[in-house]
Amino acid sequence: MVGISKGHTARVNVINTGKPGSLTKSVWVQGFANPHSELLRQETFTLEPGASAFLDLSWDIIAGRDENRHQVRATVTVLDDEDSACAVTLEVFDNETGQTAALLPVSAGPDNG
Repeated sequence: MVGISKGHTARVNVINTGKPGSLTKSVWVQGFANPHSELLRQETFTLEPGASAFLDLSWDIIAGRDENRHQVRATVTVLDDEDSACAVTLEVFDNETGQTAALLPVSAGPDNG
């Protein structure tokens, strides 16, 4: 979970780090607003080895609420990733300048390898 303020976006990045010829990965990324687990966006991707994709969760898609800061969280599900080839990062950046405010590697959970 991460907080974003007006003018910022949280981006969930996924890359298939597998070597050429390894398996294509099916990835499902969902973004939620907290504390009510309201689904904001979701996408599915098919990632060849070396390919990447992202899902953006901007402050604007939650606008309409009175808070100056919103808590968002994401889930990433990778099918058939026994070799743990997919890497995930979470980035928060300023929409106007494009400058990254934070970049965090995400570890797999206990059930995700």
